[in-house]
Order: sequence, then structure tokens, then C-alpha cells
Amino acid sequence: MTANLRIKLKADLYQALWRDLAPHAQRNAVFVVTGDVLLDVGEAVALNRTADVEKFLAGGQIARPSAEQMEGWALHPGKVFQCLIVQPYVFIRESDAPEVNDAGTSDVTIEDLAAFVRSRKPSDQQ
Repeated sequence: MTANLRIKLKADLYQALWRDLAPHAQRNAVFVVTGDVLLDVGEAVALNRTADVEKFLAGGQIARPSAEQMEGWALHPGKVFQCLIVQPYVFIRESDAPEVNDAGTSDVTIEDLAAFVRSRKPSDQQ
């Protein structure tokens, strides 16, 4: 079951803008995940593995967004997040993808995009 759940969670990962996540934060459903544990957190919550969730909380890998974080994101409603919903929670991780403007596009130049893509490649492929 865990392997199938992991596949489902991976397929359920998506990107969302802060403006779309803000209503979920207002109802206190959003948790910020740090590091590369988004799928691990989702799996632990989905399987009710309380001890694992408590470890993530104690280690600071899961936390509710602070008022300061939400104020900053409100200034950048096009900020992109990687998201995973495990009802009733929305787990988010900040993305390094370019911010999206009100027209639904990015103000990033071709040069910025090329630099972003190069920065994502392993150093031996640059």
C-alpha cells in the first residue's frame, strides 16, 4: 500500500500561486514544508503515522506559515509553491520557479530562464 500511495502522492504534486493558496491559509489548513520531505510528510499524514508527523514538527520540517511569511507572500501573489493536498491539509514548499504576474505569465527574460535552467542541472552537465 505504501508504494501505491507514494505513486499517487507524487502524481498529486502540483504548483500553485500564493494568491490561490491564501484562502486555505486563512482557514488554517496550510503547512509549510522545508527540505525535500514533501512526499514523506504527505505519506505520514495519509497513513496517520503520528510519531513521524511529530518528528517532522519537532525538526521544524513542518510548520504553519508565520504572519511574517504570509505578509511577504501577499506582496508577491504570483509566488510559486509546490503543493500537496492530503485532506484537510495543504502542504506547501516554496519553489524557485519564477514568479507569475497578473497576466499569468512571468516577467522573466530568456536570459533569466536560461540561467535558471542551468542552475538546476547537476554540475557535471553544465
